[in-house]
Amino acid sequence: MPYPGERSNPLGLKGFLDDLKLDHYKELLAELEELYREVEKARRVPLDEVGEVGESYPLLTLTVDGGEGLAFEELPLLSFGLVRIAAVGVNGFRLPSISHLLPGYAVLKDPRKYLEDLLARSRESPASDALNTFFQATGISLEDLGEHYAKDLKAFVGVFRGVLEWAYLVWVVEKVLAEDYRKYLFVKDGRLAQTGVKDEFRTKLREYFRRKDLLLVGVSKRSRLLAEGLTSLVMAKLFAEVRGAFFAPGPGDSHGEGLPL
Repeated sequence: MPYPGERSNPLGLKGFLDDLKLDHYKELLAELEELYREVEKARRVPLDEVGEVGESYPLLTLTVDGGEGLAFEELPLLSFGLVRIAAVGVNGFRLPSISHLLPGYAVLKDPRKYLEDLLARSRESPASDALNTFFQATGISLEDLGEHYAKDLKAFVGVFRGVLEWAYLVWVVEKVLAEDYRKYLFVKDGRLAQTGVKDEFRTKLREYFRRKDLLLVGVSKRSRLLAEGLTSLVMAKLFAEVRGAFFAPGPGDSHGEGLPL
């Protein structure tokens, strides 16, 4: 309610608007333009046409995803976890899935030893075969996993599932597709940044995919980064100006992670 002789100014809005400075919006727009130019200059791989050198990029996708479950979590001695990883491609192309049971007692007794024993059973365990292939191809070691996985069974199952998803993907590249992997766009559920591990794990994994020049995209179904961040603005601008189906690597940030375009 205004004082006598004054006009209505609810919540002092007029004074607020008079003092409002929009410099931060200018900085935001400048950063958006800079990011967009980086993406625009990046090597875009066409997926629906023949390139200048006559090389075709058919859109062959191979989707790798996994699931996990816990039983009797409140009873550590009787608990167990189950992790399952599968890959499905176009035209009914399907690879054998990997299912691995994680007995709570053996895991909780000595998490590191459980992993070491699992890796020693390469011939009798599909999960072990995939993990051994993964460690050898990427140079990642058990030390690069960090210590979070040893916190409890839930943490172990979560980290194990994430690592096994990456291992399955690398196993497919190294032992199934061989040189044909270049024909595929690999789709992985979720963000491409593995959590619960050391930075060395992520660094070595990025280096492996960089050496392979592998087309890899992560699908983030629920993300504040996509909903509210600069990523969505850059993507909107890019898709408004560029036509056709393509794969574009995003610029990296201070942590070395690229925009998931």
